[in-house]
Amino acid sequence: MAPVRPRSRQVRSAGGEILKHALIGALSRHPETHRPHPADGEDPLRLLLHDSLATLPLVEPLRAGWVDTAGIEVVFDPDLTAGRVGSEDVALIPSGELTMLGGRFQVVPDIGVIADGAGPVSLRVPVRPDEIEVTPVRLLDVGSTAEILARAVLRPYFGIEASRWTRKVDPDAQAVVIEGEAALVEPEGGFAEDLCRAWFIMTGQAAVLHVLIAPIGMERSVLEPVLTLFNAAQKVDKGQRREMRRPVAERVGMTTEQINAFFERLFFSLEADDLDSLEQMLRRGVPGSAFSDPGPLTFMLSPLTAVVEDDEDDEDDEDDEDEAGFVPDDETEDDDADRTGTDDALGEDEPRR
Repeated sequence: MAPVRPRSRQVRSAGGEILKHALIGALSRHPETHRPHPADGEDPLRLLLHDSLATLPLVEPLRAGWVDTAGIEVVFDPDLTAGRVGSEDVALIPSGELTMLGGRFQVVPDIGVIADGAGPVSLRVPVRPDEIEVTPVRLLDVGSTAEILARAVLRPYFGIEASRWTRKVDPDAQAVVIEGEAALVEPEGGFAEDLCRAWFIMTGQAAVLHVLIAPIGMERSVLEPVLTLFNAAQKVDKGQRREMRRPVAERVGMTTEQINAFFERLFFSLEADDLDSLEQMLRRGVPGSAFSDPGPLTFMLSPLTAVVEDDEDDEDDEDDEDEAGFVPDDETEDDDADRTGTDDALGEDEPRR
């Protein structure tokens, strides 16, 4: 039987919501810096944070002062890119920015943002995706990760050929990629596809949205205060999640249960499979784009990277695994049950973790 794609979810809401929220985000973006008092004449470690919906559980506790950042200069930047990262900085960046760093930084697996089967990157189309063969694709106010993810799944998963990719208004574009809060707002008509979910079904892996990076050569001991901050932030999030999430739910028109379900699909450290998923996403999504091939990624030595080395032999045994994007009709139920712990591939998939 020929492979088929899962059915898209048709959604409706008040007109103009997507553009409205994208515009609000663009108008409100500006970096914010929390500077420590200098001590002993030493320059403090500088930590740059991409301030976004996906990073909210890690970033908001630091901005709100719920976690003491003494001794570390923290910069909250909604538009953080590789070009803003200094040679001595530590940064939580969109994973797509790894393509622009020239191998000068190492990935720290202890901290990141991983969307396990659902996430804040969406493809909007006016008709079912399988009714579109070729179309321009508009990237509406999205960053590098969303673009690379879209390029990685558009043709293999949806069967759509992009005649061109553009960030400008294009009346011929039948496919629009959006991210962040805009991706959670239901459109007035047409179909919405979660690209993190598409990646999960296509590869069986979660999508790595953000990574923590440190300069090549930085010792783990120097980074420990930063890791301590993030660990404290995650503990605070559990106690203050309602306060952090309520404004987001109100802005995008979601219930408390819906916004909680969204955040419950996000995880904040990279496991062995996530490191592989990250490299796969870059390898599949970079060709044909303005991004550069990052080459082999360097990972800071930690218990997590030790697990990766131990699993290398096991991964070799799985090289013959089917990489097709779509699941045959008669295999959909069993296959998705194995991956997510539920028989409903289109419903509330259970996280892997």
